[in-house]
Amino acid sequence: MALSRQYLKVQQRLRGFLGCASVGKVRIAAVKKVSRELVARYPDKFSKNYEENKVALAVLVDARTKRLRNRIVGYVTRLKIVEAKRAAAPGEIGPEGPDDQA
Repeated sequence: MALSRQYLKVQQRLRGFLGCASVGKVRIAAVKKVSRELVARYPDKFSKNYEENKVALAVLVDARTKRLRNRIVGYVTRLKIVEAKRAAAPGEIGPEGPDDQA
């Protein structure tokens, strides 16, 4: 009982210290690795639509649980959205950094 109270106090302090707005989504490394590999191998199979990506993933990968499958599909969808945004704005800051033309 005392251990759970101590855990809750630590969680409350962390929330106060970090603030809710500054914390992003946390994904396990396995989800990121599998998602990036799938997008690299099959770039034409995936799109920015989550539901279409669920169907495409079911054909390619045998996910052990529905939760894992949904996390992978969600990250694949996010990667495709970011990829599309970068392609639409080539003059902006890219993965290499800003261009110094001064």
